[in-house]
Amino acid sequence: SLPVAPPGTGKEGGEGQLPFNSLAQMFEQRVACMHLSPFPPALFYNDYLTSMDTSTYEPDALYRFSAECFAQARFYSQQAKAVDDHLPEHILNDLKQVERVALTNQVALKVVSTATAPSELQVDLDFSVHKVFLVVKAKRK
Repeated sequence: SLPVAPPGTGKEGGEGQLPFNSLAQMFEQRVACMHLSPFPPALFYNDYLTSMDTSTYEPDALYRFSAECFAQARFYSQQAKAVDDHLPEHILNDLKQVERVALTNQVALKVVSTATAPSELQVDLDFSVHKVFLVVKAKRK
């Protein structure tokens, strides 16, 4: 089973058996329909695995890159709200949730990046803030 159930499985935020036999099957079921489109080029599971391999990066570089991504998510979410003050309420709520996810994950990233050993951390993962984007809550034991 996967460590955290993706949205729509009814088991968000917790462990559980998913309706997939493997990560490869989950990937194929979610991405296969896009292979019919001529653009962008099709992404296959082996390419996905290669692109997600972080073994060649130092942890500090990954922390910095992650922090930049969370900062950009917050920035673009704030910009989207500022550009149009007549956005529908559900869009505004979604943008606020994205900002909250990014901020929460930035704080958790700071806690994780300053830890000296994984054993000194308690990390929880959930979809409590947004139905698609995972929130990481990290604190020292």
